[in-house]
Amino acid sequence: MKCYVSALYIYPIKSCRGVAVQAARATLRGLEGDRLMMVVDEDGHMLTQRELPRMALIAPRLVGDQVCLDAPDMPPLWFTPRLQGASQPVAIWNTTCLGVDQGQAVSEWLSAYLGQPARLVHVAENAHRATRLGNGEVAFADSYPYLVVGQASLDDLSARLGTPVPAERFRPNVVIAGGAPFDEDQWREVQIGDARLELVKPCSRCSVVEIAENDPLESTHPARGVLAALAAYRQREGKVFFGQNAVLRREGIVRVGDAVEVLTRRT
Repeated sequence: MKCYVSALYIYPIKSCRGVAVQAARATLRGLEGDRLMMVVDEDGHMLTQRELPRMALIAPRLVGDQVCLDAPDMPPLWFTPRLQGASQPVAIWNTTCLGVDQGQAVSEWLSAYLGQPARLVHVAENAHRATRLGNGEVAFADSYPYLVVGQASLDDLSARLGTPVPAERFRPNVVIAGGAPFDEDQWREVQIGDARLELVKPCSRCSVVEIAENDPLESTHPARGVLAALAAYRQREGKVFFGQNAVLRREGIVRVGDAVEVLTRRT
């Protein structure tokens, strides 16, 4: 069965709501516009949905060279990202990267909504953060610039749970339809439109997959239990895996509907 791109997502601000797009340029650091900004605390450490589920309701919108922040009971805030200026080290897990602060107005908006001091940074132009595998480059994503998920794998999980699990739960960049469930586990290099990606490792999952973007604080959401369901058949060495992390091998435009050609498979 032929495979094709069924959805593309970017996440303008790490751990905030994603944006479905019809086309995007695949760059070294990820799809253009993906996770170039990140919310940090006063010490420059990342803030995510793991500690602050309310972040799932922050909806960034990209309009030209401006960004609009929306969230429940908050006035929209427009700002133009600062790409240059004094940079500061910011911490992502056990790595650091250089970020450019986005100013006091953005900080006050985020702090008011999250109920604690917070600032927004944009990855600095001279920042460098290498991936552990694949000799890739990553901005503010956890570890790798791309996450690839198979629609058949999502459908398989939904059938086991007895309720649909949207792709957004796993925060993928590229959703690929066609083929068998978890066939992507065996792919090594794929051609999508003009771009080429190498899938370098399976993605271990955390509690974020339990957070629904429409009700992040509601513990009775019917699709809770995703991790437990996956653990029954996708667990290895104490970790649960779903989706494949990837790095760029050739830049290009990718579009929803593009055919996906599997160039090489794992042996």
